[in-house]
Amino acid sequence: MMRLRRVAKFAVVGGVGFAIDAGVLTLAVRELSSVYTARAVSFACAVLVTWVLNRLYVFDPDKRASLAF
Repeated sequence: MMRLRRVAKFAVVGGVGFAIDAGVLTLAVRELSSVYTARAVSFACAVLVTWVLNRLYVFDPDKRASLAF
């Protein structure tokens, strides 16, 4: 049961990361002159958000459970 819950949390965080990536990319393409720069900005934002959410929400370091599945 614990594994399924962690996988579900991981999937939700991935969905949030995708939404951040798509949203920032949409806004950045309108404001920046280069599509490649906009993509780099959106990717960096998505990576940061997913890393923080996974660290805090999925793989909570305060829990004593193992991180291995």
